[in-house]
Amino acid sequence: MVSMPVNNSRNNENDARTYDLIRSVFDTSLIETAGQYEVWRESISCIFDTEAQREPIKNGFPARIEATRFNTLLFSKTICPAQKWTRTPLRIAADGMDHLMIQLYKRGEHTWQKNDNDIDLPKGGLLVFDLSQETRAFTTDSENLSVIIPKSLFADRINLSLNYHMKILYPNNAINSLLYNHLLDIDRISQIITPSEACHIAPSTVGLLASCLNMGVEFDDPAQKPAIDSAVFRRITSFIDVNLCNMKLNAKYISENIGVSRSGLYRIFNRFGGVENYIKKRRLDDSFRVLSDPSQNRRKILDVAFDAGYNTHSSFCKAFKNQFNISPQELRKNNFAKERGYAIDIAVDRTYERWLHSMN
Repeated sequence: MVSMPVNNSRNNENDARTYDLIRSVFDTSLIETAGQYEVWRESISCIFDTEAQREPIKNGFPARIEATRFNTLLFSKTICPAQKWTRTPLRIAADGMDHLMIQLYKRGEHTWQKNDNDIDLPKGGLLVFDLSQETRAFTTDSENLSVIIPKSLFADRINLSLNYHMKILYPNNAINSLLYNHLLDIDRISQIITPSEACHIAPSTVGLLASCLNMGVEFDDPAQKPAIDSAVFRRITSFIDVNLCNMKLNAKYISENIGVSRSGLYRIFNRFGGVENYIKKRRLDDSFRVLSDPSQNRRKILDVAFDAGYNTHSSFCKAFKNQFNISPQELRKNNFAKERGYAIDIAVDRTYERWLHSMN
């Protein structure tokens, strides 16, 4: 890991004096062949569950991640063999990431599944991931560039009530091409850029991506229009999160307190399966957080169920298992979501894992 020195420039609106520019390289070639795949799978599980597409043990698993943290975003170049990538409800609840990730492929192919159909990323295209949603994808031996950005940085730039997950930014759009080449340029200069220069990377990247999402994304449903601006959408979801233990919480209660019509709420939350379904999911997410917190091990599962709006232990356990494919008892026993130690192997730098979960 390389930490860049402080820069004392006074004429920088982003204040390079406190700029956090850090680099990390994860490389399985630095460890014994027999252990490469397990180290890779454990490390990358900070964001994806993976499954190799061929026997990796005897032949090794040459994988490399070159990561650079530009304060509020993480840029990386990943070179790895063919594999399957998934983000399940269990993984999503465990890491709690609420970020967008954009990828381009310099080499190899990327295919993902949507509505039981296989979709291929076109050559020269970019792919947008919403890391708060499920993913099931496959890649050949590949080299890709990724940038991960907290959604909070887009609050005043895009309509966060819309669904951007697994959207293609096609290469025939000029703004999309600008972003594509911007990521290539970051890769080219990432090893030589200084903090005073790097402080401009995050704002320019966020601005370009916002332009692409506002102009270049083709929504599957032509009726999917901005029903409400992003600031109000975030106000509603924040209100829901604050009132999760309030049994009065429903569409009527939200409408009365936020001042948005119930018909407007139904339009906004249609992609979530409705307002009530969104509330149910958020309550189960909160239950997951409580049950995976070692400091709350003495809390009875039935008390957690009551807070989530369930009257019986059995109904809560059934809903929890349906959501996360693990029972509350199994989660607490396995302590699946306990804080990772992030111990860095003598040979392998795994610092990027911690960065991913410290960007808000």
